[in-house]
Amino acid sequence: MQKNFTVEQFNRLLEPQKYDLLENYGTYLDTYRHVDGYKVALFAIFQYYCEVWLSEKTDTLYKATAFKSYKKLDPYLDKIDLSVVYALL
Repeated sequence: MQKNFTVEQFNRLLEPQKYDLLENYGTYLDTYRHVDGYKVALFAIFQYYCEVWLSEKTDTLYKATAFKSYKKLDPYLDKIDLSVVYALL
């Protein structure tokens, strides 16, 4: 598997492939939020971010969605150490 993907390429992958890439190349940004029964964890991977949705009821992975928009970081801003984010830029 290649070691660099665009956001679009990453989002078209099957969920197991996304999780494999996140495990090997992603950086957990030590923050998460709760949304409608899911724990949503924030990762940085390649040159973008990724939300990983885990069911709080079954503790199973539901989906992973990559994005570049800083606006989508708003729910996390009060929880993350911004020096980690700036180091990735």
